[in-house]
Amino acid sequence: MLSKDDKYRKTFASNLNYYMQINGKTQTDLMKDLGLKTATISSWCNAQKLPRMDKIEMLSKYFGIHFTKLIEERTSKKTEIEPSTIPLLSEYKNSYMYSIDNYYIKDLFINDIISANSFGLLIKDNSMSPLLDKDDIAIIERNNALVSGKIYFIINHNLPIIRRIVKIDNSFELQALNPYYPIEKVDNIDIIGKVIRIENQSAFK
Repeated sequence: MLSKDDKYRKTFASNLNYYMQINGKTQTDLMKDLGLKTATISSWCNAQKLPRMDKIEMLSKYFGIHFTKLIEERTSKKTEIEPSTIPLLSEYKNSYMYSIDNYYIKDLFINDIISANSFGLLIKDNSMSPLLDKDDIAIIERNNALVSGKIYFIINHNLPIIRRIVKIDNSFELQALNPYYPIEKVDNIDIIGKVIRIENQSAFK
């Protein structure tokens, strides 16, 4: 019979390997992205050790899930669809992990299946009105693949903005939907992610 400690380690290892798999992450990715030691990650994945709570929270933020999804047994009911849980940020600066640490507001529970690599961003201007107004929430999937004509969250001149990106020859047009904001042409763009849906702030109160 497994001891409680053994059961906790096995449950955590199973969940960690599961979320690594569905997000396409390897032990090497965790080592590079989170600054962890190879031996430490291996001990977690193989149920040899259980991480401290601060490391569990760091991993949950990395995967964009609630920390309980790493420490509780997953349901075996395939027909049960759990709400997606993603972090809501008030701002985005420097990097995703930096923003999680400094601008996290709360978790959003969305009754839909979306990528665990997603996050919510509270909108503070009307540059994308009428699609996005101030205090609405943009759900952003972290992915830097570009499809011309779609709406993305990008870094432009060190400022995070949401724009429709249109590729023209070897340059890009950054198009705001609000006509009072000018179209800007740039040679390079730094894509953080694609806007996959819009939510009104009141839906989460």
